[in-house]
Amino acid sequence: MDPTDQTAQSTPETVAERGQPSTEKKSKKIIWVIIAIVIIAGIVGGVVYLLQTPEEAVIEGSQDVSNEQATPEPTATPEPVDKSEVSIIVLNGTGITGEAGFLQEKLEDLGYVGIEVSNADDTDNEVTIVIFSPSLQDEIKDEILGELEDIYESVESQTSELDDSDIEITTGLRIGQTPKPDVEGASDSDSDESPSPSPSPTAEPTSTPEPDEE
Repeated sequence: MDPTDQTAQSTPETVAERGQPSTEKKSKKIIWVIIAIVIIAGIVGGVVYLLQTPEEAVIEGSQDVSNEQATPEPTATPEPVDKSEVSIIVLNGTGITGEAGFLQEKLEDLGYVGIEVSNADDTDNEVTIVIFSPSLQDEIKDEILGELEDIYESVESQTSELDDSDIEITTGLRIGQTPKPDVEGASDSDSDESPSPSPSPTAEPTSTPEPDEE
């Protein structure tokens, strides 16, 4: 056989063998490039996640706060006050007849019942004084004060323990009313009761003189 033919036949094999290392190197480079891309993508994704997490937490927190503010808590409905259980004493503090009875009627128009009336020890009061029991509801206090302020010139309120009632009112002068004039020798008896008329004196019969005898 011709040596030239042997050389020609061996040449393609040698070229193929020489091309194998080059192909392996390219494959390894591609693999490393893919690995690097994956690593870089992972790093970028982690950084993006870390950067976005605080913002999302702030947004979620603000949404929770806004939801709490937008949804008010239900308030308990107060029970209605039973005015029939409120005991009231009205004292006439001006000495003017009928003042305690007048206020009694005004309070009854508001729905209060069983109101007791009497006279105060002092009958020259110009200021109306109301004393509330500490256990009394604010709704009752506000209503009574509002009514008194519409009627009387001056009103003072106090809170104190009471033995016989929940509210004690000593009347003063009504709006535009003048004090009762002092009358010397006037009785200090119940001013809300009309004085009973005193009996008029009975004239003594006069005797008819007898004629003189001549």
